[in-house]
Amino acid sequence: MTVTFDQPLPLAADREPGVYDDISIEEYHADKTSLSTTGAKLLLPPSCPAKFRYAQDNPQPPKKTFDIGQAAHSIVLGDGPELALVDHERWDTKEAKFAVREARERGAVPLKRGDFEAVHGMADAIRRHPNVGPMFAAGVAERSVYWRHQETGVLCRARPDWLTETRTGQTAIVDLKSAAAADLESLQKALWNFGYYLQEAWYRSGVRAALGAVDPLFIFVFVEKTPPYVVTPIRLDHEAQRIGAAQRAIALNIYRTCVDEGRWPGYVDDIEILPLPVWVERLFN
Repeated sequence: MTVTFDQPLPLAADREPGVYDDISIEEYHADKTSLSTTGAKLLLPPSCPAKFRYAQDNPQPPKKTFDIGQAAHSIVLGDGPELALVDHERWDTKEAKFAVREARERGAVPLKRGDFEAVHGMADAIRRHPNVGPMFAAGVAERSVYWRHQETGVLCRARPDWLTETRTGQTAIVDLKSAAAADLESLQKALWNFGYYLQEAWYRSGVRAALGAVDPLFIFVFVEKTPPYVVTPIRLDHEAQRIGAAQRAIALNIYRTCVDEGRWPGYVDDIEILPLPVWVERLFN
């Protein structure tokens, strides 16, 4: 099935390629004239272009629940709202409600003691890590990077958590992620399940194009959400990088085709002949 929409998505945009430090996170996510890695994932299986286009026209409201990992992210990068400790065992009392309201009115994020301690524990673990901590000694956080993909003409965007340089002067992109488990086997699954291999390819291509970096590094830093807040830094191997680059090219071509034709396909157009799962067939053989 192909889904049609009343308004076409534009390829042209007012935003010129470059690096911007004056774009808010809300403005960045609201941009419909450029393609992000989040959008690219929606264009590719197991999603489809119809879901991408629906998400463009029906953006989700901000989450009411506060993400503990994002809070630690804000502390480490020095970019984000104030985190306010509301030290009440119960938040349904008059005093607690007043403290929560007062914090929110001044733009802060109220946190219970357990969450407050977890956030700072995660941030401290990142800073103490012998290889990760020094990465944050110098650099810039949350810059919006725009570039135009030469082959398709599509304007792309990315927002790296942290941009810095190695001791040899090589540009490094550092991406912080919280995780329930940061052991290597769990992270292998996360790299695939959440499309982090595509994110790496997307961001590296953007930093190359917008900053002129010849061969930027991309380093994932995973930190567990529970004590002792184990930190695991990783880089993708060459095969994962190759797959990510290939998926990036496919997503860009899908997007350009959909925009040009004004068609946003679902999973399939033709009637498919579909077998049962392999494990079911084995039961009867």
